[in-house]
Amino acid sequence: MNNETDMEERAAPSYWLTRFMILRLLGVIYAVAFLVAINQVLPLIGSHGLTPVSLYIKNINQMLGGTGSSFMRLPSLFWFWHSDTALIIVSWIGFILSCLVAAGYSNAIIMGLLWILYL
Repeated sequence: MNNETDMEERAAPSYWLTRFMILRLLGVIYAVAFLVAINQVLPLIGSHGLTPVSLYIKNINQMLGGTGSSFMRLPSLFWFWHSDTALIIVSWIGFILSCLVAAGYSNAIIMGLLWILYL
């Protein structure tokens, strides 16, 4: 009987510290990734970059046979809007959202948005 009361009194393990650390570290990783994108996206895939995104998308469309199949194979927001402004806006929004996650304001919607923006 005493053994049963001990089992009932034990609380289920709480993983609040693990969740606390993983979410904040994930926010920091996203912040670094988007900060790098802010600095390097235009020289790499901007309209005057090494591989302009418009040229890349055009070539992928030709290779994979259309926008629908190309999007399914290589999903990205830039299939719909791929100007230099779009590249910078997506990078800044991702950086701001990742800073919110690193500060502790995270939920499934923000985490989903970060995942979509980083695609």
